[in-house]
Amino acid sequence: MKNFFYLLLGLQLLLTGCNSSQKHDMEKAYCNSNLDSIKVVYFKYRFFIYSKQAAKCSWQTVMNIPNAKCQYTRSFVKDTMIRDCDQLKEIESELTKLHPQKGLPDSLDYLDARMAILVYKKNGIRDSITVNDLALNTIYKNRVMQNKNNRLVYLIRKYTGYYSWFPKDELQHAAELKDTTFNRDSIEITLENNPLTEEL
Repeated sequence: MKNFFYLLLGLQLLLTGCNSSQKHDMEKAYCNSNLDSIKVVYFKYRFFIYSKQAAKCSWQTVMNIPNAKCQYTRSFVKDTMIRDCDQLKEIESELTKLHPQKGLPDSLDYLDARMAILVYKKNGIRDSITVNDLALNTIYKNRVMQNKNNRLVYLIRKYTGYYSWFPKDELQHAAELKDTTFNRDSIEITLENNPLTEEL
């Protein structure tokens, strides 16, 4: 009798797992977006870059590239995923508006990456996007500087919980929160180490 009970329990868990997997596959199939998912890695605090090596560590850390000299920075980053269909469609709409900035000299500024965005498409292609300091929001796609798109940066930060890690005085510098060309929700700031809740 005991063995029969464990057999039933095992079958139930197996069926539950299959149903969960099938549900995820069905949601992907019916999502009218070319994107499969978006992985976002970002630093949970603001800092200043003083050297090329520090910038290189910044980029390699968010891109998850092993480097013994940069290992200490891994504890300061947050890994997140965006899979919600509506969120993917919103972000995809803004991604289509990106285009290379022409006439600019080659630069290593892409190394100063505070946020890495890995865009996985349903056709198997992956795009790599980085965003630097929140006061500038310079965007690089596959290491090529793109035009400004504060709404894109806002949507990604909103859907990954980015704003909850920063105090209000630092978010006052966020370019996308000062941009009046698009509508956005008020940002509620609740810091783990600060019981004060504010809105921007």
